[in-house]
Amino acid sequence: MTFAEKLRHIRVGQHKTQAEVAKALGVSSRTIILYEQGSRKPRSEDVYERLAELFDAPPSFWQNESEDDFQIASMYAHGNGGRVQADKLVSEMAGLFAGGKLSEEDADEVMLALQKAYWAVKEKQMTDRTEAEG
Repeated sequence: MTFAEKLRHIRVGQHKTQAEVAKALGVSSRTIILYEQGSRKPRSEDVYERLAELFDAPPSFWQNESEDDFQIASMYAHGNGGRVQADKLVSEMAGLFAGGKLSEEDADEVMLALQKAYWAVKEKQMTDRTEAEG
């Protein structure tokens, strides 16, 4: 996950607004928007330290990018329950695709359905948050 993806995923998972995060980090709300868009990253070690304190995730987590970070980010976003759920889902899906009796077409449909469900929930969360902040 990129820094931008981690920040947004964990911020949303912990039900924090961009304004709350900006205040805690000592930066502007516009800076948080740029961080989440991937247009900018923190330049100061202090910001990484404040991120670590705010979200209980070490500075190295924020500074390094890895494809395997989704499960770790879920833990920071939702606590260990989120991590357990993410691990279980990934494990079950891997088993389904590796040893299941799905055709390639059916496997593609399962992945598309999961993605659609994910984006539908994200859209609803954004709509709800926008209405609450507006």
